[in-house]
Amino acid sequence: MKKLELTIGNDDRVFVVGDIHGEITMLNEKLSEIGFDKEKYTLIAVGDLIDRGEDSLACLALIQEPWFKSVRGNHEDLMINSVIHEDENHIGCWLQNGGNWYFNLNQEDRMYANDLAKIAESELPYVIELNHKDKKFVICHADYPSNEYSGEIETEELFHIVWSRDRINKIMKTNISEPINGADMFIFGHTPLRKPLQVDNCMWIDTGAVFGKELTVIEL
Repeated sequence: MKKLELTIGNDDRVFVVGDIHGEITMLNEKLSEIGFDKEKYTLIAVGDLIDRGEDSLACLALIQEPWFKSVRGNHEDLMINSVIHEDENHIGCWLQNGGNWYFNLNQEDRMYANDLAKIAESELPYVIELNHKDKKFVICHADYPSNEYSGEIETEELFHIVWSRDRINKIMKTNISEPINGADMFIFGHTPLRKPLQVDNCMWIDTGAVFGKELTVIEL
């Protein structure tokens, strides 16, 4: 799925969480801290639910929860291409980037992880377009490859969406930025920062939870 369009009522509460990377305890603590009600609220993740942290399987299983939505991150992309498509190049890259947890699973958990990978392939979009509080929010894992958002996601853009740091690297190096037309706010993860960063209508919220830093959750 390239894009998921969501409309959530203006009176409902919507939160977005940065890269979780297996840190299920940290996520649960953060949700408890903000009084997250799983019966009433929605949590949207910017991807990279898995790898490097304490329990990737538990974090990946969140994609089955009705209160939880996520875009596909590069780590989910590596898992899908490794597990489902058995691509040796992706397997090697995944192992270098924290995918060893999968190969250390017992047979029962491995089968469960395989089922979740299939769900991830079919149901995790590259882009979530959210209409909420009379605004349009676009959530991608890493970047959006243009300064004009039309809502049409092309196949050749998908790699950029889950892997690129072009936009934030340009901002860091030159202090030059441009807004992305076509939505009110774009929210990304992928690039660990000391604290959330907003420039124009773009926000990056990966604050390095898996490296012992803060897990960022924002409310829209």
